[in-house]
Amino acid sequence: MIELHLTFYGVLKQEMGIRTLVFTLLDPAPTIADMAERLKAYYPTLSERLVSVAYAVNDVLVHLSHPLQSGDQVALLPPVSGG
Repeated sequence: MIELHLTFYGVLKQEMGIRTLVFTLLDPAPTIADMAERLKAYYPTLSERLVSVAYAVNDVLVHLSHPLQSGDQVALLPPVSGG
């Protein structure tokens, strides 16, 4: 069992109604992609938004294939626009 500490930013924070979440995965060797799929299953309203999200694990930007370990801090970073 892998326990992750998720932090949501921008529209994801608004969509979730919370900034942080402790999220547990039962997969023996999960990746960011696995985590994203589980999030979509638990929170279907996030499905469209997660397509364009960047992920940081322990303050380092990572790819979807990045392996996760229990205790990792995972930031979900939506695209930002402005002008």
